Amino acid sequence: MKKTSQSGIAHLGLLLLILVVAVIAFVGYKLEQSRQTNSPTASTTNVAQAAQNIPTITSKADLNTAESTLNSQNIDGDLNPSSFDQDVSSLQ
Repeated sequence: MKKTSQSGIAHLGLLLLILVVAVIAFVGYKLEQSRQTNSPTASTTNVAQAAQNIPTITSKADLNTAESTLNSQNIDGDLNPSSFDQDVSSLQ
C-alpha cells in the first residue's frame, strides 16, 4: 500500500470564515452600542416635556375642558392624501 502525503487547507478556510464572522459581529456590536448611547432626538425630548405638563383630570369640568381642547386641535391638517398614496405605491 502506498502512503500519500496529503495536506489540505480546509482548516485555514474555516479559520478565515470564523475571523470574518467575528469581525462582522464586532462591527455590529459597536454600531448598536453607539446608537444606544446617542442623545435623545428633539422629538423625543419634546414629547417627554409635554407629558410632564399634562394636568390631572379630577372632575367632569376638567374632562370637558380637555375634550374641547383636543377637538380644537387640527391634528391631520398637514396630511396630504395624494402624497400618502404615492408613498405607499412606491413601497410596492
